[in-house]
Amino acid sequence: MTATVIEDAELGFLPPERLDALFRHYPGASLELLRMLVEKTIEIQNVRKALLFKERQPSQHSPIA
Repeated sequence: MTATVIEDAELGFLPPERLDALFRHYPGASLELLRMLVEKTIEIQNVRKALLFKERQPSQHSPIA
């Protein structure tokens, strides 16, 4: 995952078992995390598509015959 902070922060890690327990206790948190992951996945796909499209475009600096 990627995180962007706008002020000083500390990064922490949770073992998978603890994260699972947290999501079972707060199901809304798992849905919010899933929503964020879907948004990030779509963003990454859009960037990849844009890069692929750019690579397939003919060079704008090709000589005119």
